[in-house]
Amino acid sequence: MRESILDRFDLRPLIRDHFRSMQLPNASPDWAARSIVVLVPVVVGVLSYLRGWRLTDPSAISGASALIAGIMFGAFTQLAAFRDRIEGRRPFDATTRRHFRETAAHLMAGALASALEAAVLVVASGIRPNPDAKLDRVATCVVLALGSYVLVLFIMAIRRMYSAYLRVFEGGQYLRSDKARARQRREQLQEQAQEQAAIADIDASASNLRPGDL
Repeated sequence: MRESILDRFDLRPLIRDHFRSMQLPNASPDWAARSIVVLVPVVVGVLSYLRGWRLTDPSAISGASALIAGIMFGAFTQLAAFRDRIEGRRPFDATTRRHFRETAAHLMAGALASALEAAVLVVASGIRPNPDAKLDRVATCVVLALGSYVLVLFIMAIRRMYSAYLRVFEGGQYLRSDKARARQRREQLQEQAQEQAAIADIDASASNLRPGDL
């Protein structure tokens, strides 16, 4: 792959993989998930602007946004180390690899969005007429849209990471409910009882045989 001098500033591959990684189990595009990722921030941003919402304490939110960016970036590095450590001992199937890749793309996109949110808050806070003034209406719209976008990505990343964990360590099975576990236990006990009864019948038949019957 040929790289240019400015490739390190090109975020298009990250955004492209972020959206392309949202696939259905048959590897076809998951248009519902892609639509939710786009529409939720847009709806929140438009609603914020139309309602005239303005943040009153942007400094606290900027600190939280920067912290979330660091957390998501750290989670990405932990995810990469976890996959490198586990994949050699437990081969991954295509679905598990797709889950890991989607999680990584969501975490990096979320870290980027959180960093942009923190930057917008810092700049918008600095240009306020006085420190006690509310944040600008447009800046509030952008911040809330980015925040909702990060929240959606965080939910998706958690869900995909849990699915990958289940596929690697639990055979892809979720925990059964108490009723389902009780029913499964009763079925197992019934099967064991039937097997023991069958063995007892065989032993009884064998004990009743006389040497001349053989």
